[in-house]
Amino acid sequence: MEFVQEDVALEFHDKIVRNDFEACELLLRDGFKPDEPMRFTTRSVTCINRELVSRELIALPLHVSCIYRRPEIVLLLLRHGADPNGVDKLGRCPLQLTLSYWPRLMYFDPIPSSFTKEEIEYQTYLKVQHGKSKTILEALCTSGANVNAAFNHRGSTALHHSVQYNVLPAIPILLQYGVNLEASDDNGMTPVLTAAKLGRFRAMETLVHLGADINAKDSRGNTLVHYTTSADSSSQSEWVEFLLAQPDCKVNVQNVDGNTPLHFSCMSGRESAIFMLINAGATIEATNNQGQTPLFLCLLKDVTSCSNAIEKLLNESRQVNIIDHNGNIPGPLTLDVNKKLKEILVDASTFPNSLQNLCRWAVRQSVRNNHRELAEAYNNLNLPVAIENFVLFNTKLFERL
Repeated sequence: MEFVQEDVALEFHDKIVRNDFEACELLLRDGFKPDEPMRFTTRSVTCINRELVSRELIALPLHVSCIYRRPEIVLLLLRHGADPNGVDKLGRCPLQLTLSYWPRLMYFDPIPSSFTKEEIEYQTYLKVQHGKSKTILEALCTSGANVNAAFNHRGSTALHHSVQYNVLPAIPILLQYGVNLEASDDNGMTPVLTAAKLGRFRAMETLVHLGADINAKDSRGNTLVHYTTSADSSSQSEWVEFLLAQPDCKVNVQNVDGNTPLHFSCMSGRESAIFMLINAGATIEATNNQGQTPLFLCLLKDVTSCSNAIEKLLNESRQVNIIDHNGNIPGPLTLDVNKKLKEILVDASTFPNSLQNLCRWAVRQSVRNNHRELAEAYNNLNLPVAIENFVLFNTKLFERL
């Protein structure tokens, strides 16, 4: 690998940083090669002992232009034959750098009338910077950038990268140029699964609307519903509801450990997710590889904080099961404070459920085939009040403790 003279390289780098289009064009006309690696030296002062430190850096013109968001210079370099798929010393391509350095903050459009002059100026600045990144991305794609190339040893593609950095405007552009919605990395993570796992729910929504597989699985067998129902997010309920409303969304998929989304939500103590999954037809009696039901995992949490979820699980179960394959019961039930609850649950787990409760379970399951909300369905049936109340309302277990 040959390098241009350091002073010329440093000059070209400086012109890119300063966004001096005319100077860059002149240097290219004078023979500066658009893909020539530039070696130059930088000097900086250390934070600790304030020493002057010199570092030798190597960069490619197109990469530097993408980092500094210089769309006109990017187009200039591409016209002069710069490789849109060239990689730098760290293995990064221009597409990866464009997405990595895309502005993190979104702008208001339109800008609220209540904003101050300074806020309006900042919003305008953000909009311009987003526009520059978008122009660079489109220029690279038009010039033949490989949108499906792996960015790293993990197999992440441009779409994975867009999700990771929450660059929503890039997603439809990449799709326009043939990005693979279902490309998976070394962990079997597709972009939409990555979005769900990282809590990038707007990106997840965008990908689902664009046709991403709602039931995609990673190498561990986890789905969107697994990740979303166990997410630590204040808006979790909104996104669980979004997924469950999608056609063909499967709620009973078991991962390699045998855990369903209901197991996941019980492990994380997410009561709203537990209720929504049950109403969507989640199998309450499903056991994982250790023989643990969702109820078992829910009982591993603080019993008081999960009381509503525990009652819901008990009242929706055909047969209560709180004993795993090794004959263990949830640890909290061994505490004296939970002695009465333990007795009730052990009895319920030992003896068959009553015929009345089995009938209630069967009626509920039948109604849920066509309605997500039981109350909505029964409003049109004109059943006797006693029967309607029995089917609709659960036994209040904790009132008996």
